[in-house]
Amino acid sequence: MRSLLGSGVRALTGKCARAYTPEVLQSRIPLESLVKVELLRQEEPQRVKEIWLEHHKSKDDAVGDVLTPAEADLIQERSRRAPHFVLPVFRGEGFVNLLANALPGEQRVLFSHLEDYKLNPATAPSQLTLALYDEFALDKNIVLMRGEMSNVMLKKEAHQLMKLWIHMYTDEPSFEWVEKFNLRPQEFDFNAYIKAFESLQKE
Repeated sequence: MRSLLGSGVRALTGKCARAYTPEVLQSRIPLESLVKVELLRQEEPQRVKEIWLEHHKSKDDAVGDVLTPAEADLIQERSRRAPHFVLPVFRGEGFVNLLANALPGEQRVLFSHLEDYKLNPATAPSQLTLALYDEFALDKNIVLMRGEMSNVMLKKEAHQLMKLWIHMYTDEPSFEWVEKFNLRPQEFDFNAYIKAFESLQKE
């Protein structure tokens, strides 16, 4: 298994700069622009979840998921401590590396090609932008997640990337990789990480 872009990870671990790309400067899309919030408030939590997931099944440029408030809070807290991580997207016999840049205060995560980020963090375009919506956290105990895709990312890839990122920030053993990448880069072994999570990304 080889990286199609070259890892370039060792040069970035622990040194990632905030990338103020156009996507960063734009505000998150309001939930009201995506769904009829007041109508959803009349539904049971399970039905809201079903509607949200069905809504995104029909979208060619977006993916969706549903978290518990506890999961969302954990992701937010850990994103503040460890805002960056590299995730592979497997394609055929190889993979490309995307760098996650979390913006916890905005409840967003941007994924850029690692090679683009290395060239210029300020202009690296986002291939996938995840956003959290906690409007139903208190009354329905759910938090909605949406991923806006670029036109070069396959929907299957976006869904896998979203699931892997959630897993890396909510699963205790997996988050150790994220902590090493951000806080103890000398301990981060990229090849061992890829070997450990290749099967997870392909599920």
